[in-house]
Amino acid sequence: MNEFVVSLVIGAVLAFAAYWYIKFRFVLPLEARSGDIAEAFEGFSSFSREVLDHIYVPDSAEHYNDITNYYLLKLHKRFPDSSMLVFEREEGRWKLVNYLKNFKTDPKLMTSYKWGVFDKAAGDTEIVRLEDLSSVPEEAVAELLRIFDIKAAMLCPFMHSGLDVE
Repeated sequence: MNEFVVSLVIGAVLAFAAYWYIKFRFVLPLEARSGDIAEAFEGFSSFSREVLDHIYVPDSAEHYNDITNYYLLKLHKRFPDSSMLVFEREEGRWKLVNYLKNFKTDPKLMTSYKWGVFDKAAGDTEIVRLEDLSSVPEEAVAELLRIFDIKAAMLCPFMHSGLDVE
């Protein structure tokens, strides 16, 4: 009878140890990661709700730039490791009108760039994903990507042009 009780106690201790080992080794890290993901999603959702609640057409270019800069700052607080660049199409070329990133060399605002991917993104309503930017043929764009240390990008059209792009 004593051997049975000892075996039962050892089995209970081993089961207890195995339970907590699995809990600490596998379950708690998953719970923490899912909590981080839920927190990031809630933050981005609140940002999106705020943008949609306060959306309107600005009455001047200065007001448009102020709104763009305000939301770039708010978005950068959510994703501090990312680079955000705002381009505007003018006379068949794309001008860098705003950006947000901390780096040593500042690119010049209103510098014109010609890159077919910008035209594709503007002519499409979908987000364009670029996974490998190591061999961009356009020299000016390659320099800009080097300054920002961008290896991959997502081009999100703010306003679908609806026109056939050259």
